[in-house]
Amino acid sequence: GGFIVPNADPVGLALAMDRLLAEPDLGGAMGRLGRSRMVERYSQEAVIAMHEAMYAAMLQERAKGSGS
Repeated sequence: GGFIVPNADPVGLALAMDRLLAEPDLGGAMGRLGRSRMVERYSQEAVIAMHEAMYAAMLQERAKGSGS
């Protein structure tokens, strides 16, 4: 869903930017896809679920350690 430009490659960056300027629909599609992924991964519900899973795993590890 985007361009990968090597670090310290100003020509590559310029070419990627030129393409976005030449193809505004492509830039719009990339923006919509990026937003969709961010909402999916980092919505309040998603972050809560990630934290709950992390805490559950930590508690499970702690329970294993205290049982020895």
